[in-house]
Amino acid sequence: MSALRVYDVRVNPSRRAPEKLPSKPPQLRAIEGGKSARVAAVHSPLKAKTSFGFLFLCSVVLITSLVVVLVLNTNVTKGSYEIAKLQTQIRQVDQDIQTKQEQLRRTQADLPNRAAELGLVAAANAEVINITSYVATITGEMIGGAAARGAR
Repeated sequence: MSALRVYDVRVNPSRRAPEKLPSKPPQLRAIEGGKSARVAAVHSPLKAKTSFGFLFLCSVVLITSLVVVLVLNTNVTKGSYEIAKLQTQIRQVDQDIQTKQEQLRRTQADLPNRAAELGLVAAANAEVINITSYVATITGEMIGGAAARGAR
């Protein structure tokens, strides 16, 4: 008995044994008075679940939006470089067109002199045949129109 300790347990008469819990929770009752009825008892709030799912969803949306912005920005930059390159090509083509037009004007202005050097003379009666309508014109007169073609 030396290893066991014996405690003297005395029941305090001022303490009562706990009462049995009711099988049903008490019904909530409205207290009279005031503008609106107030509830006498309040249930404890529900325990909050973890917010991992919500934080994961927010992070996925954030990362996705950042990737989309990066891709769009890259495409816009690429497009602006292409536009600058095409505008440079357009300016170069415009300069080439102006150069060719100036050469054409000079050649047209020099054409009568070159023809005279070769011994060519301007034609008195110019004859022109229009291939699409099969109409020949000699100094303004129309020869062989649609009626002449139907008579053949």
